[in-house]
Amino acid sequence: MHGAIDRIDLEPNPEDGSERGLVVDYKYSSDQQTTAKTLLKDSKLQAQLYALAARELLGVDPAGSL
Repeated sequence: MHGAIDRIDLEPNPEDGSERGLVVDYKYSSDQQTTAKTLLKDSKLQAQLYALAARELLGVDPAGSL
């Protein structure tokens, strides 16, 4: 399995000063019809996997993903 995260918007976490980020996948974020229900129904877990990779590989606490 391979992939590339399109963008991570970072900001400091006010609770502890660590970085947290919003993981953006352009394919899904540009689609106005993409919802959490659609992602689960269509088994489109790419955004969630990218959020997990951001945490595990980059040390970024994911605030969410689009």
